[in-house]
Amino acid sequence: MLTKVFGFNGRMARSAWWLTHLGSYAAYLAALIVTAFVADFFPPDPAGWANILVVWLGFVAIVWMEIATGVRRLHDIDMSGWFYLLAFIPLLGLFFVLVVLGFTPGTPGPNRYGPPPKPGAAAAADVFA
Repeated sequence: MLTKVFGFNGRMARSAWWLTHLGSYAAYLAALIVTAFVADFFPPDPAGWANILVVWLGFVAIVWMEIATGVRRLHDIDMSGWFYLLAFIPLLGLFFVLVVLGFTPGTPGPNRYGPPPKPGAAAAADVFA
């Protein structure tokens, strides 16, 4: 499972990308809420700072997952993963992520990044298998 979500090799279907993308936003929101809770209700003692550190390490994992799934989605469109750097440009990045990664259909059949992912719900279920 970890290589499917955190790995950069292979291809990812649109449905699987949407599932992991929306899931990572939910996890990011939860991390922010936990960080705010810990920072507001606990004094800055070692235990409080340890909780904040754990939450921010989780944030780093979420960012890594976002980049990895974006690169795999680009591979499905038969584009290099380096195009994901466009996602960091203001406004253009939002357009790129939503339109190119979210709505562009993948290349039919095998391409230079491997065989096509499973269609539809099977691809989304395969992410967490």
